[in-house]
Amino acid sequence: MADILQNSDDLPILVRLFLAAFVILGLLPHFKTRLSKILDYLSNLGRPDMPGMGEEVPVQERFSATSSPMTDIEYFVFTRLAQGGKKGMTPAAVAKSLHMDRQLIKKALRSLRRKGFIHFAPDWKMVQRVMLSKQGQALAMAEGLIPKLTHRPS
Repeated sequence: MADILQNSDDLPILVRLFLAAFVILGLLPHFKTRLSKILDYLSNLGRPDMPGMGEEVPVQERFSATSSPMTDIEYFVFTRLAQGGKKGMTPAAVAKSLHMDRQLIKKALRSLRRKGFIHFAPDWKMVQRVMLSKQGQALAMAEGLIPKLTHRPS
């Protein structure tokens, strides 16, 4: 070690190696998350049961009363959005109305979006609004969350 410190030509190289290793170790968690997202995307790429891919199956055939397509939290969020009307709600408003953590709501919203039940639309206030997609509206009507209005003859 004393030989390395005495030779001043090797010191900048060692400092550069140390800094490179430090930066690589610091960026390693970021690369792991990006790599896992890429691998998830690639593994889901060929699935016919993903929304928008393969043959479209009617909502009534896809879900039954015994097998729910959503987790409990996703169902709470979905129900709240169905009650919110056509103009939708912001993620913060959903979290506040359900008295849940925003991160938990964001995770449920991402999952519902992947399943094709909701979509995001920008508001004039530059805020993302969450609304039910056509598939989500069909499921909400099938579940009785949105009343089906019919015209009664007088």
